[in-house]
Amino acid sequence: MADQGTSQDESSALLRELAERLLQMRFPGDPDMPNETQLLPGAVPASLPVEIPLPEGCRIVGSVARARHGVTIVLDCPRPAAVILAFYQERLTASGWIVPEQPHLQQGGFQSPLFANQATYCRSARGPALHIQATEAPNLPTDVRLNLLTDPRHSPCSQQHRLAQQGQQQLIPTLLPPPMSQQLPRSSGGGGTSWHTDATLKSNLDLAALAAHYGSQFERAGWTRTGAGQGGPVAWSTWTFLDADADAWYGLFFILQRPDAVQQHFLSVHVDADAASGAQSGQSVEFLSSSGGMAGG
Repeated sequence: MADQGTSQDESSALLRELAERLLQMRFPGDPDMPNETQLLPGAVPASLPVEIPLPEGCRIVGSVARARHGVTIVLDCPRPAAVILAFYQERLTASGWIVPEQPHLQQGGFQSPLFANQATYCRSARGPALHIQATEAPNLPTDVRLNLLTDPRHSPCSQQHRLAQQGQQQLIPTLLPPPMSQQLPRSSGGGGTSWHTDATLKSNLDLAALAAHYGSQFERAGWTRTGAGQGGPVAWSTWTFLDADADAWYGLFFILQRPDAVQQHFLSVHVDADAASGAQSGQSVEFLSSSGGMAGG
């Protein structure tokens, strides 16, 4: 039991020491001593190796600084997660940050809410890396975590750079759900000249709004819309894309509003190579939903 004579200031100091000790981390290759950790309530470190912009109107909850390894900044922001991510996409890319290539084990297509509202940027192939995660909750500010990784030994940037040299590419864009919607990936897979991804979605948005939301993600990924329409419970759009080898790909995206369940939708994307292009066929592989694991085909 704590000493009852401990003053409030001493209790606060002990609480801070305990939190810092619990947050200490060991990394492979480090000395035996744990990594020095410092808590900064309501503040960010006085000096950072790179400038990190902060959205206007956000409250700084505090920071965790880990010597040599980076900083985590926690913000409360009165804006939706999509607005926060758009802010960082505009500001960081304008100042020279790059979006790393996705690892080959991370497929494009519909993503679980667990991986929604996240983005990673690299200052160079050796880092630093800035990972942004924005989490929404009803009647609360958006919780924003800015994780700056400064140790090149553990930087995702260098790893992504090596994967990029292997020619991996992500044809189907990463598709995230609208704010306050629930998206569950069902299956993704294919191979060679044909790929697909499916999901279910619960959302109170109408078909036109959903089509616009997902269409904007195709456009940001470099796809060009060639057609679109809506009739009854279905909205659809068609797309084209030229890959790094100038091979043409065609995409079909459609949303089916289920008549038997309120606010429930089925989403599907199919991507096929132009028959006249140089895209090579290959063994197909099927990926089940993130809750169901993965199986080869």
